[in-house]
Amino acid sequence: MENQVPKRIYDAAIAVIGSVMIDPSVSGDVFAALRPSDFLAPTYRTIFEAEQQLFLAGKPIDPVAVSAIIGDEYRPVIMDVMELTPTAANCMEYVRLLKQETRLHRLRMLGDKLANAATLDEAASVLEQAGQLSASSTGMTALSLQDGFARFCERQAQPVSYIHFGFSGIDQLVYAELGDYVLLGARPSTGKTMLALQVAAYLSKTYRVGFFSLETKDDKLIDRSMAHLFGMNYGKIKRHALDQADWRMIAAQKGRLSQSNLDIIQATGRTAEEIASFARYKRYQVVIVDYIQIVRTAHKGYSRENDVASISNTLANFARDHKVMVLALAQLTRDQEDQKSKTVRAPTLASFRESGSLEQDADIAMLMYLSEPDNRASDRVLRLAKNKEGQVGKVMLAFHGDKQTFTERVIDDNTFRHVSDKPSEVGKPDTWQDVSLAQIPFPEFQQGGKHDQRT
Repeated sequence: MENQVPKRIYDAAIAVIGSVMIDPSVSGDVFAALRPSDFLAPTYRTIFEAEQQLFLAGKPIDPVAVSAIIGDEYRPVIMDVMELTPTAANCMEYVRLLKQETRLHRLRMLGDKLANAATLDEAASVLEQAGQLSASSTGMTALSLQDGFARFCERQAQPVSYIHFGFSGIDQLVYAELGDYVLLGARPSTGKTMLALQVAAYLSKTYRVGFFSLETKDDKLIDRSMAHLFGMNYGKIKRHALDQADWRMIAAQKGRLSQSNLDIIQATGRTAEEIASFARYKRYQVVIVDYIQIVRTAHKGYSRENDVASISNTLANFARDHKVMVLALAQLTRDQEDQKSKTVRAPTLASFRESGSLEQDADIAMLMYLSEPDNRASDRVLRLAKNKEGQVGKVMLAFHGDKQTFTERVIDDNTFRHVSDKPSEVGKPDTWQDVSLAQIPFPEFQQGGKHDQRT
């Protein structure tokens, strides 16, 4: 309510909108620094929006023009504003004061909400809003090329390390950092959840990782993780048939769990905003979402494509605003057969289901698919299809279902097993070929200079 707003905020708002009408030369600086949301009082916000509309249209900003836009009922208020603003000399100081006091007032209001929060979830949501408010900027900033060069030189003098995913073929290509938005797409039942769990376990040795599962129960994910971490037979885990040798192996290796900083969160039915809020509350550095098309939307759009686009945009903005790497899993469309060649086409960036904006939001996009479409036991192709900061490429992964583990195909005895880039014929899978190392045109990867701490 307006009567809850401190008088000094009213005074600053009056001085700003009055200065714009007194001296149009200050308009550009004012509109670059302020937004309508900086005005808590609806009346003054409406006047500011009318002034901004006139400025953008290149028209004079005066009481008559403003009244013509918002109505004569505002004329008495406009006249009072003009009378209370004798000069525009201190306009930018009032802009600074308005921004500062408005933000402080909103933080105090959130403090009251926090004090009255009935649940931890409600309190976490309030804290998330407070964090966004305290960190937000009310205007855009410009960086000159000269200042940018100075910052460039400072960055180059510092060591740099990048996030590794645990597969050398991918790690050589990507320059992933906190703040990146990464997509991992795969068709149903290809193994994307297990691959993401393996990546989560690897990253949790260095970062605080939150794995948000919207489909698979947390106990099932723990079972898979134990098979992977301890190298135990997954079938025995599911049958509760571990023997003494298995328990001795667990006892000998359970210290490895202390090196992990991984949480698995049951997030069924949650929205992207709730996931981001909880991640901020837990201070995760890496957030994995399984999977994006079943994240609930807070506000239904007119199409599912718009809903998924909104979810993706929320996660991407969260990653960049809070320096958190978000790895979002996504389903791809089913295999498509080329009618002319009768071959199954490998997925592309256009294969992401229900939204064309997913690949646009992503800094890195990986696609995983079967090397032999009709053989679930065949190796997986992990293709780096989009990489803003590096090259694209792909690696071959073998899936060991009994241990719930992916391993990368490696060069052995100076030979390399190679899968054709051509799509597999239906019923005629690609064949492996032995190729001499001398015949393989390995690309030369630039390693980022002497400070690149790749392993």
